[in-house]
Amino acid sequence: MLAKVIVMKHNIDKIDIAILTLLQKNYTRSNKQIAGLINKSEATVSNRIKWLMENNFILDIVAKLNPDKLGNKTKGRMHLKFNEHSDEGLQAFKRDLSNIKGVTDCSRISGVCNFIISITTNDLLSFSKIVAKIAAVTGVLHYELTYLLLESLVPEHGFDIDPGAKDTFS
Repeated sequence: MLAKVIVMKHNIDKIDIAILTLLQKNYTRSNKQIAGLINKSEATVSNRIKWLMENNFILDIVAKLNPDKLGNKTKGRMHLKFNEHSDEGLQAFKRDLSNIKGVTDCSRISGVCNFIISITTNDLLSFSKIVAKIAAVTGVLHYELTYLLLESLVPEHGFDIDPGAKDTFS
């Protein structure tokens, strides 16, 4: 039922869903490989991917790096309460956070705090310096370091695009 709503609301079809599912699992697949898996021409796949990107169904195609292999073994999250909720204040906050190396994610949440910020760096000293930079951003009222991550048991692996469909692609 959800897939039908998506198809009608956003003008994507089963071919687009199949392409998105395959790319989410492995973005390095060539258009030729995808075409073979979904039984469509390479040109069709190429045109569909281009349209999906232009219409923001695909936000970015990036390599997911292993922070442990690169020496960034210290990971943690902080909850942050922010007092500036105007569009200008939020844009300035996003800009300031984007300029702090080590901030790997920031999500707006509801509840006592307004944001959860993920930090990844090489040691506790640099982690503390990043926290201090975030705390100094204009509009930050309060923050809590909720925890340091010890281990990711289930790594991020995308989300279910079409919950009703059977996964027939590898």
